[in-house]
Amino acid sequence: MTNTQTHLTQTRKLKFTHEVQFSDGCASQYKSITPFCDISYAKEDYGFTIERHFYGSMHEKGPSDGAGDVIKSSARRAVNGQQCVINNSTKIFKFSKTKLATDKNQDTNDHVHFKSTIVYVSQSDIN
Repeated sequence: MTNTQTHLTQTRKLKFTHEVQFSDGCASQYKSITPFCDISYAKEDYGFTIERHFYGSMHEKGPSDGAGDVIKSSARRAVNGQQCVINNSTKIFKFSKTKLATDKNQDTNDHVHFKSTIVYVSQSDIN
């Protein structure tokens, strides 16, 4: 059982019947029959079934990955161009809020795919 599965089932006392896993690097992680045999016994071993989906390495897996890439690449270009110094989470939040966030006055029906809602979550906000 993975650390996540242990945390969810034993620490948080959550019960679930099916887990969907997304992974990249399938060729490097699953070269033998053993890992596939392992998931075929998941119901008996863990009490829930497992479904795996594989993506090519370094490809986006979903909207959050793409959004994170936009922020990181924009920040990298700004730092490399000596437009700003970003050395902590607060500074990347302020940079993103200034350069990449949607306008407060923007019509909510507008489709601006290159702008995002940026939210800062401090470590003290995480339970």
